[in-house]
Amino acid sequence: MARVSTSKIARFRRLVRTYAEKRLRPFPWRTRTTPYRVLVAELMLQRTGATQVTRVYGTFIKRFPTLRSAALARPSQLARALRPLGRSDRYRVISRAFRYLTTERGARIPADLEELLRIPAVGPYTARAVLCFAYGRAVGLLDPGVYRVLHRVFGVVSGRNRFHTDPNLWQFVDRIAPQSGVRRFNWALLDIAATLCLKRGPRCSKCPLVSICLFAQGKQSVAA
Repeated sequence: MARVSTSKIARFRRLVRTYAEKRLRPFPWRTRTTPYRVLVAELMLQRTGATQVTRVYGTFIKRFPTLRSAALARPSQLARALRPLGRSDRYRVISRAFRYLTTERGARIPADLEELLRIPAVGPYTARAVLCFAYGRAVGLLDPGVYRVLHRVFGVVSGRNRFHTDPNLWQFVDRIAPQSGVRRFNWALLDIAATLCLKRGPRCSKCPLVSICLFAQGKQSVAA
């Protein structure tokens, strides 16, 4: 993995934070960040676009306002509420997660990484998203879009075929995560990846990171 200076990380943080001040996308799960609401959103967002989830999230929360209400719902009720997401098995995933939390955790969503990873369908990204967005923990997030940003800006490359299994990458995203304002920082980084640092046709002229980006300077390939 490429060595990255502390000064460049500091500049990266400043640029991402500046972007966050005015440009964050107004998704409904970003307004009230209770552990339950965050977990609902993150389970819905697995392999599903944010725009699609927006059409379902608010209605789901109204219908199932608490973890217990979702856990006690009939499978047919969950399936009906989640059908617009387009994944027929999503209701099973959410049902298993909430039933586990109700029976094993007293209907409380833990604030510990290892305990979160015991929840069915919760992997490293989802667990860290809950820690960050629900509990304000200074942890980094790593998905394909964020990895693309880090590769292009810093020249970071994983030595593994499945980058999300690389502990060095997780250490790096934790290193760049700020101690304060981490929610908005991570939201902004996700937004930059989703709307500007695209896999094909990156919008470098509109990206806040262009001044420090190796790819924009012609020093890094478009890969990743």
